[in-house]
Amino acid sequence: MQGRVTKSLKVSDFILTEATYNARSRLARHAHERSYFCFVLHGAYTERYGRREILCKPSSVTFRASDETHEALLHDTDSRVFVIEISPRWIETLRADSLSLKTDYDFCGGATPRLCASLNREFHKTDSAARLAIEGLAIELLAEASRQRSTSVRTAPPWLKQARELIVAHFPDALQLAQIADAVGVHPVH
Repeated sequence: MQGRVTKSLKVSDFILTEATYNARSRLARHAHERSYFCFVLHGAYTERYGRREILCKPSSVTFRASDETHEALLHDTDSRVFVIEISPRWIETLRADSLSLKTDYDFCGGATPRLCASLNREFHKTDSAARLAIEGLAIELLAEASRQRSTSVRTAPPWLKQARELIVAHFPDALQLAQIADAVGVHPVH
């Protein structure tokens, strides 16, 4: 794992790690030996894998299969992530039950980020029940993620592309939010 590891813990067949990354740095294309979930705690970065590019921001969760290559470009602030590595044994257990975790799962809401947040809280506890809670939550995370459909293959709505083109075309001008929204046919809140 690249970055500065601030804490790491092995619990049963899971390795949990919290790490920080410097703002505006680049993580070169690489792959991980184990499949893993990555929960963004602070900061933001753009991850590229395959032909896809996604924004990873606080409370978002990604899942990547072992040996899947990817790279990341950190944004303007330092980032902190919480990674849950999964043993190959668990991946095989899921397969034996006809369950799978798709390599391109990105979770931006729902139970998966909540489970990761709970896992991170337990990760920082020092009582004797923390390891048991971590193992239970990690297994629940696997079950929940195997039920979910990927949300990563999203395309920008046409109005957003139009707004971007309008802003680029009129870059030196002082455009108002209401003008842009009116021009693309959406409410300014969007």
